[in-house]
Amino acid sequence: MVRTSLLAVAAVSVPVALVAGTASQLDYPACAINHAPEYFCCDLGSPEGSDVSNGLVYVRYNKPQGDGFSSYYDEGWHKSRQVNYDPDGDVSLYAPSTPSYVYGEADRTCRLHDIAVNGAVVSTLQCTFAASGDDSIYTQNTSLAQDSTDTTVFWSSTPNPRNNNASLPIGAVCRSIMLDDGTVNTTAQSLCTSASG
Repeated sequence: MVRTSLLAVAAVSVPVALVAGTASQLDYPACAINHAPEYFCCDLGSPEGSDVSNGLVYVRYNKPQGDGFSSYYDEGWHKSRQVNYDPDGDVSLYAPSTPSYVYGEADRTCRLHDIAVNGAVVSTLQCTFAASGDDSIYTQNTSLAQDSTDTTVFWSSTPNPRNNNASLPIGAVCRSIMLDDGTVNTTAQSLCTSASG
């Protein structure tokens, strides 16, 4: 009886470690929540010989604005970058042969141009400026300059690393999968992704 009481007292006297609450993602500018991401499911059509359409989720990121954000992102937005692109149409992890560009410089910008073909996305690299010499890794598209004047918007998709500026695929049927409260419908997102598997 005495032994049980001592154990009970010992258990009560053991200090309890305090656990700090989880910090809000809003406190960290790089967190995706600060980019107000908007999710879209794009129906890419059916591969030849199939009755099942393939789907792909595209995300529209918005550059954070306001106190504590604008200067942080403006600095990063004005740094020179390259699209990670392979001439064979695949996205590679690193491709130093692509031209450099800067967000906000509409006359010198590049992005992946996506087209839905038979249930898949075919990507090409387009830039607003002419290729130098025999550089055939990209084609010139001067109309990109009009689309590039709004540098607060950035598109991406699963097979396309976030560092690559992209656009919704031409020929696909895309619909928003956002809920009224501003969060993504995870069920619709999962169904869209699994359809592309």
